[in-house]
Amino acid sequence: MIRKRKKIMCILASAFVTVGILSANVSANVEKVQGSNVADSINSSIPEVVKEENTPNLELMYEVYIENRDGGSIYQQYPDGTTRTMGNVIRAGKYSADSSAGFWASHYDAGNDGSHSCITATASNNVHVRVGPNESYDPIKAAEITKESVPSLSPKDIEAAGVWMPKQFTIGTEEDYSFAAINNTAGFADNIIYTDMAGGTEIFGGISGAFVGNPVHFLDSDGEWKSLDYYYNGSYDKPIPEDLKIIVSKPSIDIGSPTSIEFENWAAGDTVNGEYKDTNGRVLLNYEDGTSKHIADIIQRVKGTGRFGGSEYSHVGTFRASHPGVICLSTSPKTGRTNWGNASHYSGGIQLVPANHAKFLAYNVDQKAFIDGQFNQQPHYGIIGAVGSTAENLFNPDYAIDGKISYDPIWEAVAPLYSQYMKPKYIEGDKENSTMFVISEDFGQTYQESPTIMGLTGFKDNANSFEESPVANWTNIKILLKY
Repeated sequence: MIRKRKKIMCILASAFVTVGILSANVSANVEKVQGSNVADSINSSIPEVVKEENTPNLELMYEVYIENRDGGSIYQQYPDGTTRTMGNVIRAGKYSADSSAGFWASHYDAGNDGSHSCITATASNNVHVRVGPNESYDPIKAAEITKESVPSLSPKDIEAAGVWMPKQFTIGTEEDYSFAAINNTAGFADNIIYTDMAGGTEIFGGISGAFVGNPVHFLDSDGEWKSLDYYYNGSYDKPIPEDLKIIVSKPSIDIGSPTSIEFENWAAGDTVNGEYKDTNGRVLLNYEDGTSKHIADIIQRVKGTGRFGGSEYSHVGTFRASHPGVICLSTSPKTGRTNWGNASHYSGGIQLVPANHAKFLAYNVDQKAFIDGQFNQQPHYGIIGAVGSTAENLFNPDYAIDGKISYDPIWEAVAPLYSQYMKPKYIEGDKENSTMFVISEDFGQTYQESPTIMGLTGFKDNANSFEESPVANWTNIKILLKY
């Protein structure tokens, strides 16, 4: 899937939003437009079964405006023209920065308007905005990057080795600002727009969040909103623009928007609650009309919890974070940034990761994580592959095998799992309209809310972990989608 630089399309998309949505006479009847693929990799394919979901109809839900200056306003505008104040900027962001090798997932995505400037991570503790470069990801070229070939794994050295690194800035919480003011002797990070919005609220998993792949625009000197592609145009030493807009749209296909995604939590060869499974668990995409599509397979089940940063801002049973390489679900209660840095003692959750991404981080970036039993225990990670995948290639350290990506079709940045359809959303006192997950211990016959689980669980012979985890008994995990 080769993404061309469609400047004309971006201009038209920007004009549509500016003229059609922000005119003085606003109409509440918003037209749907067809979106572009967010998964932006060449030398690979996306699963045929979700081709429709990856170029969905997009209906504007709202726009989030950020005045990137000290004291600037942050507000939400709906299609009917009404606005709602969300908060303010405490300290303006100055410049974008290179993504680290640890956030390799920001290579995989692009905007659903055909641009390369978009939300690349959306979570209860921060939001990352990718601003470039205007390039597609080549996993075969990326396979050359290893700890051995680039010992530092620094962005500068990776680019010197011939693989581009994403540029991004971050929208941060009030807690980020307070923590930096108290503890960061080096000062504030210039690539963060520090806001007075608390973690777990508003854009950080509240009622005004954004999806991975949602475009981010800036207000040009001519008074028009344009993609950040045009602002940076390959020059990333420019300051972050003063006026920003995130365009949040609801995706759908002809039969509507999905209502839930269900994960059968086992892989071939697992024994779950006394029942042996000779085939992989399915990932099922469910629609209101009863349509259920088998879209992916589980090739490593999740059977414990980890201490994932950001869970301290999420409630039990909520969707905590999404980026092109992760689904993170919270099993711990919202505590906030307890004890300024010791929040890991209170946080807990699970992650579901696409197979190629798990391999790249485990082997190429030398994290030695994700793949259970390869380097150590990893019970808190589930791994997802295309229908018919097996776990065998997880244990092959080569990211590219015989000139092909390990798992093709890919799932990195592919909708509906890793872009466009899922974002943290929790409304206090209104679980019915919040994106929650429920679990089953009887293979989907009955479902219940997630229990509270904090810290590490499911690790054997680990002094920091409870050996037994309730997650080991989970046969099914279902995410209830609210947009």
